[in-house]
Amino acid sequence: GIQEYVIRVVKKVPLHPLRVISMPSDPVCEIVRLKIPDQFYQTIPGVEVIETTPDKMESLQQIMEEKASILLMQRTEFSNKVSELNTINFMAEKNRVLLHEFDDCPMRWDASYSQRNYIEFRAFHGIQTSTPLLGNYFQQYNPNVLIFPNELEYLPPERAYAHQDDQVTIFYGALNRTEDWQDIMPVLNEVASRYGNRIHFKITADRQFYEALHTSQKEYVGEQYNEGNYAPYDLYKDVLYSADIALLPLKDNLFNRMKSDLKFIESAAHGAVVLASPTVYEATVRDGRTGFLYRN
Repeated sequence: GIQEYVIRVVKKVPLHPLRVISMPSDPVCEIVRLKIPDQFYQTIPGVEVIETTPDKMESLQQIMEEKASILLMQRTEFSNKVSELNTINFMAEKNRVLLHEFDDCPMRWDASYSQRNYIEFRAFHGIQTSTPLLGNYFQQYNPNVLIFPNELEYLPPERAYAHQDDQVTIFYGALNRTEDWQDIMPVLNEVASRYGNRIHFKITADRQFYEALHTSQKEYVGEQYNEGNYAPYDLYKDVLYSADIALLPLKDNLFNRMKSDLKFIESAAHGAVVLASPTVYEATVRDGRTGFLYRN
């Protein structure tokens, strides 16, 4: 087969080493939003990436004194404002760049942020997020917002579909969307009852969704990982790659409207046709061509 290579050409000028301190804290979102980008950063000559955790904030002072550096935190809450702000102030005095990655609307946890006057966003040089709507939201707390849309690291091999067994696999792999799927669950159960073993469900997150399905033709994948709450990202992609239909429900509310279309991007890349709500996905899915939208 054809091999692809990436070649970087660097001028012979003195390099100023740059260290990126990356602080993932959300195990579900950190792969796409931090860990994969971290790998790409390190292909740039002179850039070094160190991953650490929020519980090691105070030890960052020594690390960040050594080289010019960027601190990139993810979804961090300042539980101990004094200690954490002392560290932030120290790094700001050393002319370090402080960025906060946040790709969801904090509205769902608004009370906890408001009681700290949104210091998690005000204390940084800039906020990094994934959609224009989120960018507008964060600008009320910080004028410097960087929008990096969600993307995939690579495209998997093209799918080869085998339908000789006449079975259709429906995939569901979202977290914290109980309110979004409750209304459609009776319809899913009706479909499961009507078609019997011709419909098979694969679920990689949300035990409640799995339990609410009244069929034996279902599989909760990755139960041995993360206390059974969700499958690792690589396993999530493998299961999606084996599915025919990906179910993407989102109720129409302000919080959901600020979500990105990452699940559509992932589904399309892995060859699963989406059955999606118009909230968020109407802006991306071409109904009947690249997927299907449901309105009731």
